[in-house]
Amino acid sequence: MIDQGSGVILNISLMASQYGIPNVIAYTAAKSAIEGMSRAMAVELSPIGIRVNCIAPGFIFTDMSSKALNNDPERKAKVLGRIPLGKLGMPEDVANAAYFLCSDDASFITGAVLPVDGGNSIGF
Repeated sequence: MIDQGSGVILNISLMASQYGIPNVIAYTAAKSAIEGMSRAMAVELSPIGIRVNCIAPGFIFTDMSSKALNNDPERKAKVLGRIPLGKLGMPEDVANAAYFLCSDDASFITGAVLPVDGGNSIGF
């Protein structure tokens, strides 16, 4: 990318880095570091044509999230109650955001952390 003077780096964080979630301190710290690293990389690499962004998914419908939430109806209700769109995201939602940030349509976006979380991160 340096030799060609262009490129895109896309990192994946997690909305847990935006607010505290019990029992996942180390995981939250690691995801927070990814966001900081993405911003620092953007400052360093963007002047040479390399854009760096980050996606922070919220609760996404996967086998893992289904097992966790379907086995704990109280937790599932709490999670859904905190998402203004009222549903879990789909893997395709994250993929579409990634496609956009890596495309030329996002050519003036760098150093961003894009929440893909149905509004969960805006709080209420």
